[in-house]
Amino acid sequence: MIKKVVVGLLLSGTALSGYGQIGHDSLEINRYRISLLGGLPRIGGLQAEYVLPLANNHIGIKADVSVLPNLFPDSKTFTRYTGLGVNTYLNKTGSGPYAGLSYGTLCIRADEIENDIVDLDVRFNWWSSQIGIKTGKRLFFRFELGYSLIYYDVDKANEFLNETYGVEIKPTINFLHFPNGSIGFGYAF
Repeated sequence: MIKKVVVGLLLSGTALSGYGQIGHDSLEINRYRISLLGGLPRIGGLQAEYVLPLANNHIGIKADVSVLPNLFPDSKTFTRYTGLGVNTYLNKTGSGPYAGLSYGTLCIRADEIENDIVDLDVRFNWWSSQIGIKTGKRLFFRFELGYSLIYYDVDKANEFLNETYGVEIKPTINFLHFPNGSIGFGYAF
């Protein structure tokens, strides 16, 4: 008898949760997104995003990655950008206009410049705010504009710039700020 009651409660709970899920998914929310993006700070790369069911589908968490070999001519360099962030969408489908905040690191490593062996490594830490729009359902287009604060070790940056381009940053400040933007397309599922 107890076994039948427990099984009945479990089946009822499963049916009710399934019913709630059907109503919830009737908004046709594609929670997972993969995008190809170009612009600052990632230069060119991939972004993965997941729209959380919490907060009525208004919040998405995102991760960026970009790897670019030989970004500078006449050198052997390796450039990598990784970042994490959050987007807050204005509507319940996790699409349309949004505002975002992200933190990332751009690392540039040089092993050879104009046939000279070097050992240069510089890191730029980015705090970026964005406003943007995501249009489309499965296949989508994304456009962002924002503003960035970039922090770095000025001595390492000057060493890298001096070896690579023969220039130095003056006055020696340890942060920069300027507008950023990106454009891309992707697939949601």
